[in-house]
Amino acid sequence: MKNKYYDAETIYDMQGAFFTMSDDRLRHVIAEVFTRIPADVVDQVIDDCLYLIQDPEEGGTYFPNTILKNKHICMFAYPLFDEPKKGKVFTILHETAHYYLKHKSPFEFDNLTDPNSCGKQYNKQEKEADDLVDKWLKDWENSQAKLRPK
Repeated sequence: MKNKYYDAETIYDMQGAFFTMSDDRLRHVIAEVFTRIPADVVDQVIDDCLYLIQDPEEGGTYFPNTILKNKHICMFAYPLFDEPKKGKVFTILHETAHYYLKHKSPFEFDNLTDPNSCGKQYNKQEKEADDLVDKWLKDWENSQAKLRPK
């Protein structure tokens, strides 16, 4: 049976530089965080997504559609690196959960036609993402407990 979770080194190697647009610091953080989600989810995310962080030294960055190659983008603010480990883990997994659950981006909501409905949809998606993160972390913690000597 295939191992349910990858180790950080395996994830780091699987990502390739393109996954984080050559941001090695983000690549290491993602590799560590992704050890907490099932291997099949990691496989899917690495195939379908880009994880980006805006460098505070850069005024902006342009990505032509040829680079994006129909990828989903999870974008993070640079202060992510300053968050405590628990905060980093939750933030990265939360955005990953939005992708995995095939949620709409807040930019896709029709808030002009029905602003009240937009808020309800947004809140529902946020709760679903939080719930999935909680499940992933609980399952991972249980798997780790089984590995500890008794």
